[in-house]
Amino acid sequence: VVSVVFVVIYILAIVLQMAIAVPVALISQDETAAVLAVLLSPGGLIIFGAVMALTVCVSFPAQIGLHYFYIKSRNTLKPDIGDIFVPLRTNYKNTVFTMFMAALRIWLWSLLFTIPGIIKSYEYWMVPYIVAENPNINYKRALEISSKTMNGEKAFAFVLGLSFIGWIMLCFLTWGMGTLFLTPYISATFTEYYMYLKDK
Repeated sequence: VVSVVFVVIYILAIVLQMAIAVPVALISQDETAAVLAVLLSPGGLIIFGAVMALTVCVSFPAQIGLHYFYIKSRNTLKPDIGDIFVPLRTNYKNTVFTMFMAALRIWLWSLLFTIPGIIKSYEYWMVPYIVAENPNINYKRALEISSKTMNGEKAFAFVLGLSFIGWIMLCFLTWGMGTLFLTPYISATFTEYYMYLKDK
């Protein structure tokens, strides 16, 4: 059930983003100029801002809720489907703001080319888990803890992610249906890794 909710939420986020993110590469030069003119118009910017705000307000809390679910499952073995909605009940604003600040910093570093952004994404990899367990934590403190904890762990986290490539490729053979089973496995694995780093 959690996997289904996860997939639905992220499909929604992707659809909302694609409603604005026009594939410019597939459009002729003249049409590209027209599309950009529409997107950069006041109305286009308002729609883009509304879509991005809705995406942030849905996807970030959903991510935190899923992390909370898996952490609770790992600790008590008695999670409840309602746990994924915990961010809506426990300092929702701080959850969204902290996740937004982490995402903003990763994006800003990505402007310096791809590699710095990737490094920062691993540096702030623990932020969603930290916020899931501490919804009232200050965003600077969450970023600081994640940065210090991931010092020397980025390469391992990267390799751990690569270890699922084989399974992901097999999911394509099931037209994506296999992700309903693979997603909980990956989430549980990374939750276990988070708990290991937390204890360490």
